Amino acid sequence: MPKNRTDVEKIREILRLCLELRFSIRKAAEAMGVSKTTVGEYIAEFKRTGLSYQDITSMSDTQVIEIFEKSNKSSNPMYEELSKNFPYIEKELRRTGVTLYLLWEEYRQKHQDGFSYSRYCHHYNMWKGKQKPGMHMDHKAGDLTYMDFTGKKMHIVNPDTGEIREVETFVAILGASQYTYV
Repeated sequence: MPKNRTDVEKIREILRLCLELRFSIRKAAEAMGVSKTTVGEYIAEFKRTGLSYQDITSMSDTQVIEIFEKSNKSSNPMYEELSKNFPYIEKELRRTGVTLYLLWEEYRQKHQDGFSYSRYCHHYNMWKGKQKPGMHMDHKAGDLTYMDFTGKKMHIVNPDTGEIREVETFVAILGASQYTYV
């Protein structure tokens, strides 16, 4: 289902245009002022329910919303299985050296017919975006600078002697312009 919920009257009108009047997805999207993806998702979810257009017209608004939300949650058993692991993935990503690619490889060892890496990342990022919504922050130029040292120390090798030295890496980011200095 799309991020911004379309109101029930729009859902009903999308279904009417596509199912009763036989509009293409593109024409229905233009007529309703929504994206083709939104129209396609509503049509696909409606078809999964097995209901007819007349069934939807006789339902209340809350029943229609419940049908689309329930359909969206139970539509893909592979996704249901993956979504159970999202808290584990989030916890593991906090560890040093762990990447989404490593976690995906671990996932594929358990589920050979599972999601591709790009879909795996997409589903995780969509879930993560719903967990901790972000907020845009405006900064005045020169107002803030974020500074820190990186976690792991880098190593520099002296080419003449072969001596290895650990060095700290300093990072500073200007708040307004997001310029980064390392």
